[in-house]
Amino acid sequence: MIVNIGHSGERINPSEFKSTVEYLIYLRHLFAYEHATEVFSKEDIILEIGCGEGYGTSFISKKVKMIVSLDVDLKTLKKAKEKYGPSCNFILYNGTDLPIKSNKFDGVISFQVIEHVQDDSKYILEVYRVLKKCSVFLCTTPNRAYRLEPDQKPWNPFHIREYYAKELERILRNIFCEVKVVGIRGSDEVQAIEIKRVKPRGIHLKIYEKISSIVANNSRGKSKSDNFGEKYFTRDFYITDDANEEGLDLLGICRK
Repeated sequence: MIVNIGHSGERINPSEFKSTVEYLIYLRHLFAYEHATEVFSKEDIILEIGCGEGYGTSFISKKVKMIVSLDVDLKTLKKAKEKYGPSCNFILYNGTDLPIKSNKFDGVISFQVIEHVQDDSKYILEVYRVLKKCSVFLCTTPNRAYRLEPDQKPWNPFHIREYYAKELERILRNIFCEVKVVGIRGSDEVQAIEIKRVKPRGIHLKIYEKISSIVANNSRGKSKSDNFGEKYFTRDFYITDDANEEGLDLLGICRK
């Protein structure tokens, strides 16, 4: 169900930022974890699907009773265990069926994962199965609206598909009865940096990768003077109801 993305460049390591662009992607993802702490309580037991390097798991673990985090990549999980220790429960799984009993969790989070999933309907159904009644599922995924032309396949070779807000809402509503899809937007400056990163959208992948490399190198050269770690923060991101027009990421909020 889920493509192994352990060596795809899709993983974020907070200790190895090389550019403003990389740092802003990290902050965008961290913003989703911060939002999750506003949804869940200290008494909740949470499941994370696709924990990656584990920095988000560690962040959430301080805000809830317990978090169990799954990933399909053994090497990445080993690093997460070494770095974040016994306070987090990292478990390898096969990417198809969640190794969890039904009606187990007070909440499920899965950030930047669904775009990698072959069978997204089964993925959502499995999430629904392991949630307790009235519990919440939060997911994020890149917003297709600003990244791709109509009918264009994802230029990111590790993304099986990307979603418009209405598409994500529709597939979530096939399983959950209570669904809302909003956008995660950046400040005007952050928006401009991200849109520049993904343009031009309609060109061949190899050409895109070359241009992306040039942009990243330029950002890398400027980062010493810009000191991006002190210039940008998660407060540079916020939630907007106008997901399709302004969201860099889509945030799906579902209740069982």
